[in-house]
Amino acid sequence: MLDLRRLQSQLRRAVLARISSGQLSGRRLAHAIGYKQPHISNFLTGRRGLSVEGTDRILRVMGISVLDLIPRRLLEHFAISNYDPEYEAVPLVDTSALHLPQPPNSAIHERIKVNHSHLGRYRKDTTGRREGWVRFVWMRLQEADFAAMDPKIARGAILLVDRHYTSLLPHSAGEVDLYVVRVDNKTIVRWFEVHERKALLRANNPRAHTEFLPIDPKGRYVEKIIGRVCRVMYDVGGENGI
Repeated sequence: MLDLRRLQSQLRRAVLARISSGQLSGRRLAHAIGYKQPHISNFLTGRRGLSVEGTDRILRVMGISVLDLIPRRLLEHFAISNYDPEYEAVPLVDTSALHLPQPPNSAIHERIKVNHSHLGRYRKDTTGRREGWVRFVWMRLQEADFAAMDPKIARGAILLVDRHYTSLLPHSAGEVDLYVVRVDNKTIVRWFEVHERKALLRANNPRAHTEFLPIDPKGRYVEKIIGRVCRVMYDVGGENGI
């Protein structure tokens, strides 16, 4: 188990990594959390620790949670000890982190258990490399997507997304799939159809704007595809999952 001292050591490494990459500086950090710079310098050099309040302020500035400081091996050990062989705990991920291969704990709102037999119905078809990606995630439908997909998808829906399905081919012959795609730094949910060298991202509402995704021969379009929507749900199905 990690105590506060070891957690602060992990936090120190995370701060120093951001400073090294140029994303942060000791001066900017001190100003952001309302501390004097020598105080932060002493923390970063290991000469002193921080209060719980100071630790919390740095976590907020960096946009991470205390879970992101816990080594992955410890989290995996906890997950194994709470493993239910019948279900998979699928994370409900903040929209801003859906394109990340391993969404940080700070972007996971909760975990919803889904029966393994249900997930086993979906086949993979990946264009590009997705081996290191968490395959299934939940996302909550955004207000802009509700306006575009009404009345097919109602307000308050959560969507199960298979991020290992980025194929240009439909999952089932003759059907049009619903995809989650990043366009102009926005994450949208649209029907996905391929016409010549463009993917048509069509809304359900005819008044909504239709987006186009160019399909280049080098496959760079795959970076914009988050995955295929497998299931739309409006209510989390009980204590035993779905």
